[in-house]
Amino acid sequence: MYSQQGSNNSADTNTVNQRTIVSGNIDPQIKKGGSGKIFVEEVISESTGFNEGNLGDYITLKVNNIQDLLDESKAKDKPLILYIDGLEVKNVSARVIRDTTSKGWLKFKLKMKGAEESWLELLRRPELTTRSANLVTISTGISGEKEIETVKDNFSLIIYSENDYFVFIAVSILLLIITIYLAVKTDMLREPAVDFTSNEKRPYSLALTQMAFWSYLVISSYLALYIITKEFPSITNSVLALIGISSATALGSVLINYKKINESKEKIISLNSELKAIDDRVENIRRLTEKEKTPMRMEEFRNELEHLNKKQYQLNDTIRETNKYQDYHCKGFINDILSDSCGVSLYRFQIAVWTLVLGYIFIFTVWNSLMMPEFDNTLLALMGISSGTYLGFKFPEQRQ
Repeated sequence: MYSQQGSNNSADTNTVNQRTIVSGNIDPQIKKGGSGKIFVEEVISESTGFNEGNLGDYITLKVNNIQDLLDESKAKDKPLILYIDGLEVKNVSARVIRDTTSKGWLKFKLKMKGAEESWLELLRRPELTTRSANLVTISTGISGEKEIETVKDNFSLIIYSENDYFVFIAVSILLLIITIYLAVKTDMLREPAVDFTSNEKRPYSLALTQMAFWSYLVISSYLALYIITKEFPSITNSVLALIGISSATALGSVLINYKKINESKEKIISLNSELKAIDDRVENIRRLTEKEKTPMRMEEFRNELEHLNKKQYQLNDTIRETNKYQDYHCKGFINDILSDSCGVSLYRFQIAVWTLVLGYIFIFTVWNSLMMPEFDNTLLALMGISSGTYLGFKFPEQRQ
């Protein structure tokens, strides 16, 4: 491969598979120093065989007078590192490949892991806003010093290819379809119930929906970054915090709901027992009225029956209200996650909006930086406060 690339140096451009590749020719001004000058003659990607490659590829730099560069690196006790457009790509070490001449090759991997800060700065530059093919100047040099000379724009860097993009889109859509299918066809995102016997669907849970939202974003972003960078991305503290907040909110919501339902069941049992005692007393009074028909006793029976009937009405009304915790049903996704017994509630709307805002920031950050986001602590605190407020309001909350 190396000898073939060297033989093509006389051409200004090479066309491979109908793509125009930047020439590996060295500017005569760079060679003015003569044969003893150190410079990078060409940069080749091992995956393509020419000077175009993707993130995750291994690239080799053909260096003139490489031994002088190695001796200088050893004398200064500093490693040789990769430079892209004049920026040090830290923690990307070189592997030396020699040949029989004064020239040799340095092999680097275009990896992001361990060099996130360098790549983040590179990807923010205007000239790298195009995520397909970007002309960059790749060189090498001693860490902390100036890069060695080379031809400008000697490599076409593809941040992600069309194949990577379509694979990511396909995986994301498939994952989204599975999530929506399970949400609609199962009780995965619905409020819990104890001994639920109604044929109607239970309402959707805001907390479980939020947990599913963050799980989907994190999983799809993780797969996307792996597809693009060919490396498993690092999970940041912010991502762990978001998963933790959403999981804790969902767990708290489920526990509160179970507590309410169990309390309502116990209350209904007690009310039914009291109601049965009243029914028995009413029946007993009716029997007594057949035996004791004195005006005084009849007046007493009427007063007691009136009191018992009023008590029966109150108990039945209380039972109907208590049964709402066991017999509530779906009123539509948006209505379910935003509403309580009084309609759309501010605390539910707040947590839903902040979840969407942070979700947008999450997607935007992953798209632009190609790494898992690191959120400001204030944003995470705001998300935590919204979740805590939601759980606090759930204690007195009633469903429609």
